[in-house]
Amino acid sequence: MSDGERMPQGSRRAVPNPSTSQPPNLSALLAAWFVANARDLPWRFERSPYRTLVSELMLQQTTVKTVVPRFERFVARFRGVASLAASTEQDVVEEWAGLGYYSRARNLHRAARIMVERHGGEVPRTAEELRALPGIGAYTAGAILSIAHGVRAACVDGNVRRVISRLDGRDYGARELEARAAELVPESGPGVWNEGLMELGATVCLPRDPACLLCPLGKVCRARAEGTVGQLPAAKARPATVAQEASYALILKDGSALLGRRPPGPLGGLWEFPGDRVPKTKLRETLREKLGVAAKIGAAVATARHSITHHRIAASLFAARLSAAPLARGYDGLNWVRMESLAGLPLTAAAKKLSSALLTSAPLQTPP
Repeated sequence: MSDGERMPQGSRRAVPNPSTSQPPNLSALLAAWFVANARDLPWRFERSPYRTLVSELMLQQTTVKTVVPRFERFVARFRGVASLAASTEQDVVEEWAGLGYYSRARNLHRAARIMVERHGGEVPRTAEELRALPGIGAYTAGAILSIAHGVRAACVDGNVRRVISRLDGRDYGARELEARAAELVPESGPGVWNEGLMELGATVCLPRDPACLLCPLGKVCRARAEGTVGQLPAAKARPATVAQEASYALILKDGSALLGRRPPGPLGGLWEFPGDRVPKTKLRETLREKLGVAAKIGAAVATARHSITHHRIAASLFAARLSAAPLARGYDGLNWVRMESLAGLPLTAAAKKLSSALLTSAPLQTPP
């Protein structure tokens, strides 16, 4: 599809109609189903390589439900590659707040600057050039090439793996699956095919309780015919769940709380209450390292639970008093923030949950 291609007036679907002369093969069946059943997602409303790039990076390891309300706001603020490249990394990370996995935001910003420097501000049209950009692997490159540029390229995610495995009635190794996926991509409408496979896996060919009776490929699905749908693909071994504690300090001054901005790295650029993923017994030492002064730790004033990959984190916020002014040794910066303004900052997930719990808790008590 060409850059900036729009849907017909009055329609919210940017999926081309399949040719009526096309024989009833897999791609025709899937395209017809996709046209009729594709979810109304904002990146399908106005097609462009830039919007496809942003949506695909946002959707990495994040659910569609979470991405939808954030996508339009992001592309409204950063309207194209040049706009994104001209912004600061901090601006991009702040706009990304809440989507998690913040290395994606930093990679997207770096990729935009590279595209301005080397590609005239355009999203590349070859796999080699796309793969050379930070944060773009085989799947994302294939999605951009096929959906935005109409290039015959496969993109394999968990949904595609599930659909192809069941369609063929067998479990594939990684390289076999990539080869099979590439073989199935049609010359005409590769983007519709790839999006159709992903949509089918996300809405019909589900991991559990798939709606086989609604599947457009049901009559040619070998797993359905052989009764092995529930067994394919074979479940991947998941890493064991790791339970962790995290402790943070609530340091107050004139109704404002002290927050630190994390340095470059995981969650870099986001704000948090001073502390770390340590038990309460290590909090005093952590505050000395990060703030450069001693602290007296009081009682817990808020608790919250959240997850990062396979880590299950129990976070606690403790009232604390510093012995002197903080120095920000372990942060990019410190800021005194009014309690009512916390929600407006780009906070880490833990800080966001703790601040929410804090504002609904009993009156705050500062250590004597």
